[in-house]
Amino acid sequence: MALNRFMHPRNHYRNNKPDFSQLALKYPEFADHSTQDLNGKVCLDFKKANSVRILTQTLLKEDFDLNVELPDDRLTPTLSSRLNYIHWIEDIFGDSYKELRGIDIGTGASCIYPILGCKINNWSFLATDVNEKNLEYANKNVKGNNMQTKIQVVKVEEGTCIPQFVLSSDQSYDFVMCNPPFFADHMEAQAITTTRKVDRPDPPSMSTAEDCESIVPGGEAQFIKQMIQDSFQLKEKIRVFTSMVGKKINVSVIKEELKRRQISNFSTTEFCQGKTMRWGIAWTFDTTIKFPKSYFEKKKKANSKLIYEIPLDNGMVIYDIQNMTAYIISQLQELKVEYKEGKRTNINSCVTMTARENSWSNQRRKRRLEKHGLNKDIEEKKNKTPEKSSSVNSVTVHEINGSLSDNKAIADIDGDNKMKIVEETVMENKNINSANISSYEVPVELKTNKTPSTSTESVVKTKSGSMDDTKKNHLVKCRIILKKMDDRITLEIVDLDGDKRELCNQILQYFKNKLKSQT
Repeated sequence: MALNRFMHPRNHYRNNKPDFSQLALKYPEFADHSTQDLNGKVCLDFKKANSVRILTQTLLKEDFDLNVELPDDRLTPTLSSRLNYIHWIEDIFGDSYKELRGIDIGTGASCIYPILGCKINNWSFLATDVNEKNLEYANKNVKGNNMQTKIQVVKVEEGTCIPQFVLSSDQSYDFVMCNPPFFADHMEAQAITTTRKVDRPDPPSMSTAEDCESIVPGGEAQFIKQMIQDSFQLKEKIRVFTSMVGKKINVSVIKEELKRRQISNFSTTEFCQGKTMRWGIAWTFDTTIKFPKSYFEKKKKANSKLIYEIPLDNGMVIYDIQNMTAYIISQLQELKVEYKEGKRTNINSCVTMTARENSWSNQRRKRRLEKHGLNKDIEEKKNKTPEKSSSVNSVTVHEINGSLSDNKAIADIDGDNKMKIVEETVMENKNINSANISSYEVPVELKTNKTPSTSTESVVKTKSGSMDDTKKNHLVKCRIILKKMDDRITLEIVDLDGDKRELCNQILQYFKNKLKSQT
């Protein structure tokens, strides 16, 4: 499941997918690790550790102007995930999130949380690690970005969670953050013993993490339990304790530990990026801290399912998945939207739809125009009246598909009825909500004997059957799912943008009108 729609709303990569073509032109080292397919698309092999490392370094420079050197035998951080964590801490502190002071446990060679936190929010950090090589590169990255006065990198003994010298220091901190090692031993790290489902796909990218970055006795749950124990001693020094959790099963384990120790003010959240989900857990002894609600849960609630149970007597289609899917596709073709069909079986099917403009609204008006002999595919500019020709009984039209030139009078309208329809159309279209219109040239197109030309813009499906990705901007993208359960078929619309529920509801209503009961 793609989770980018649940990414934190302030995350830079939520709406800014990296443009590999531009990166290859600007950064020679990135170009050396990328390839170009037959269509000219620049690609990156995420199974190659060096490619992932160079990508991260390139994005840090391009998007944040950070110079970061990553060794090829250490963990390469995923930026979208790290940004989600940082933005969550911002949310915890609300309007006072600027210029906080934090502790990063296990900062790693990248020192990623401190340098991002310092760059974005001017945060100060105490960054700790147990590994000499990690400390060497962390210090190098701090100095390379002139952050020595904001970030202090220190070595701690193995097995240490929160450094004990913090207790005796005069310095207090706003928060602790940590991305602890996931695994309890080499057997678990190599997936010989694992909680992963058998049918779950392999990770999309190669891990280069050193043992000290991926393995800790007892795994992440035990490590965080130790943090909870240490927090009782440090509650006067640190306001909020947080950690990332890599396995969902451990979230409930850690929550139970907090309850057992009678820590009532705690919260969890989700970090969503790509096809990967991680979790965050936070607790505090400070009664003034009010934890924010999970953005993931809020979005899920807001995006409650849009489902319609198709009646048996719909009068349009044979009542099975195969025929119903074919009918849905025929409607998408009629609406002139882009689509891509996914897996289709006898019990379910899926079609992804991408619309650049609203072609499903105002169906009643379009049917009335069609009844009077006018083309039903109408596009028009808001508040713009079509120009009248010198003749009282003629109208100027622009043909949508470009087969006729602009401002060319193509027909005379005989009688008062058709002229009245044109005038009504103009007046109706002045009131069309601008959100439902993208670009238009024509208020009305009259019937002619000329065969409309087919431009590349009107193609709803590419030759390969994939979506047309040449245009990044779209009005709405959604998934249309048909499911058969207990001899009934349901149609579900899923908003893939995450913020287009109203438009998805309009699309569902369109299909309801097409597939309504005939009794």
